[in-house]
Amino acid sequence: MPEPAEPPPALRRDAVVVPVEMTGVPAPDGAGRCWQPAWIRAGGRWTSALVTERRRPGPDLPWIAHARWGEDRDAAWTVADDLTLLPARQPSPDADGRAAGSTASAGEEAPAGRGAP
Repeated sequence: MPEPAEPPPALRRDAVVVPVEMTGVPAPDGAGRCWQPAWIRAGGRWTSALVTERRRPGPDLPWIAHARWGEDRDAAWTVADDLTLLPARQPSPDADGRAAGSTASAGEEAPAGRGAP
């Protein structure tokens, strides 16, 4: 999947890490748990990540997300904003039904890691 476009220089910043004591408590029914591929801005660049939970710790507080990145070596609760944490978008299919960038023919499965999720 292609990396997100760079934000304008004035808006470029890394994801804001939320201290654990400010993350609130998880929903008792597990609502908010997810397994969503994403892009996170860390170390001055976009890197692929996996969001495993989203929650809003309070009515007047921003949404936060727990993300893992760097081959799962890094993990943190971050503020879930549109400048530093973006959902990964699947490539849109070409006119013949293949995923953009796929080498498989229509109706054929693409090899792992080549245009198929």
